[in-house]
Amino acid sequence: MKRSSIPVVRRRGRRGSALIELSISFLGFMMLMFGVFDFSWAVYAQTFCYAEAQDAVRWASVRGSESSSPATANDIQTYVRSQAVGLTKSSITVTSCWFTAGTSTGCPGPNGNNSPGSNVQVTVSYPISPLSGVAIRTGFTVSATANTVINN
Repeated sequence: MKRSSIPVVRRRGRRGSALIELSISFLGFMMLMFGVFDFSWAVYAQTFCYAEAQDAVRWASVRGSESSSPATANDIQTYVRSQAVGLTKSSITVTSCWFTAGTSTGCPGPNGNNSPGSNVQVTVSYPISPLSGVAIRTGFTVSATANTVINN
């Protein structure tokens, strides 16, 4: 068996240093992991808002005033919230606007022109609150808007 090249006196002074180094390294690693979790959560929520705004506007575009079941603002909100996975459904905000063809300024409200050829716009937003506060210090809201022409 080979003996250590460090004298016994010096080895005694190094006892416990590996534990301290490990704890400092582990703390840094955990901070990094919580930062990744926070960032990933925000990216997931943003992706959800974007995808659901697109999906909801497509859903509403085929449920115009001439459809057997025309879409209302409450229908669109219910549809978007039913698609949520891993998010607090009651925190999802959905705003729907219907515009006359050729205009898209100022939301006339949820009871706008829902006839074919008009535009429907859906905005989906979700508040982000950090899980750990390492990467993201304060909460903020992510949102996405989609707009299309009503077909039916």
